[in-house]
Amino acid sequence: MKIPRRAIALLTAQAFGITAKEIDVKAGRCDRLCRVRFAICLLIREFRPETSYPQIAALIGYRDHTSVIHGIREGRRLIARNQHFRECLSAAQELIMAWKPGDGPGDASVVWVPAKIAKTPERQPAAKSAAPSALAFLAQRLSRVPEKETAA
Repeated sequence: MKIPRRAIALLTAQAFGITAKEIDVKAGRCDRLCRVRFAICLLIREFRPETSYPQIAALIGYRDHTSVIHGIREGRRLIARNQHFRECLSAAQELIMAWKPGDGPGDASVVWVPAKIAKTPERQPAAKSAAPSALAFLAQRLSRVPEKETAA
């Protein structure tokens, strides 16, 4: 069984020492949080290569797929230059490889919903217009017009 993308994100956050709520872009754009998001992008592409860039963007709360492409590029750059990033990434990979169905990703009590999904309003049916339709309006007007009397 494949590990869920959400579990990859939560286990990566755990390895980097941040909370589940901080994964979302709405939590801030400080360097520390951005690096974790870069790692999530890399690890989802590693463990779930069939996942599209837009799917990853929706999971993290990025605006679109180009942010994911940038995140993967920056993540690769950090692997080459930053020892701490490499160590945390390795710890995340170990947690992900050790994950089994039913284990629960990271802290099981944490419920995390990306901001884009959380703020999406329920789809409401269109409100009925108070204005009458054009046909009803014409029918009403015509009913008021007196008929001409014919002279016999």
